[in-house]
Amino acid sequence: HGADKGMKGQQSKTPQGATDTHYSKDRPDLQKYFALYTGEKITDTDWDQAAKAITCEIEVIQAFAHVESGKAPFDPHHRPTIQYERHKFAKHTGHKYDAVNADISGKPYTNKKSDKAGHPIAANDRYVADAYERFERAYGLDEDAAIMACSWGKFQVLGENYRGLGFPTVQKFLEAACKSEREHLLRLFVPFAMTVRDAKYGHGTLRNALIQKNWGDAAWLYNGPDYRKYDYDNQLKAAYEKIKTGALRV
Repeated sequence: HGADKGMKGQQSKTPQGATDTHYSKDRPDLQKYFALYTGEKITDTDWDQAAKAITCEIEVIQAFAHVESGKAPFDPHHRPTIQYERHKFAKHTGHKYDAVNADISGKPYTNKKSDKAGHPIAANDRYVADAYERFERAYGLDEDAAIMACSWGKFQVLGENYRGLGFPTVQKFLEAACKSEREHLLRLFVPFAMTVRDAKYGHGTLRNALIQKNWGDAAWLYNGPDYRKYDYDNQLKAAYEKIKTGALRV
């Protein structure tokens, strides 16, 4: 607030020609959310409650937990694990930042390090380990759009789904995401599973896919039509089978 406050950005170009914006050390005030962390773990009772709500097997839900955030639902700073999606931020801001902030607003990021011709893909166009730097920069431009552009927590539920999950605002969604992995299960994943459906392409509802263990439909409804690129359906199936036999514990 004021000419001398907030993040400052200075743009340049990478050797590949991509926009490279360097920011000051000033960061937006997100501590009000991160301070809500309670550290509540998911108990056996919670898993059972979630499975009964969806009427699916507990191991099916645990398979999603393993595949989506095999590392940890929160980082050492008690911030929920996120994945920042540049194309979602562009969508929710009407693409108005694409030209001047192309590193955080524009086409989707990629996991690939080189293109089909073998040319290196600029770091600004790839996913990174620490997505918070990108998220915080986007948050400084448009708070709501930045929250909606990230997938959050143990089940990596995308913020743009907040209304369907029953949250009146995207800020309330973020509050739940910042509290605990228990909230990730009961207030993010379960409502998501109960409400996501696809009538256009015939994939039905996510709930039915989970009940039937239809891994292809579940993967499509959870991660979109590109799920085959990442073998997502087979990852879910393999995780489920290992959890079911006791070879994997979530």
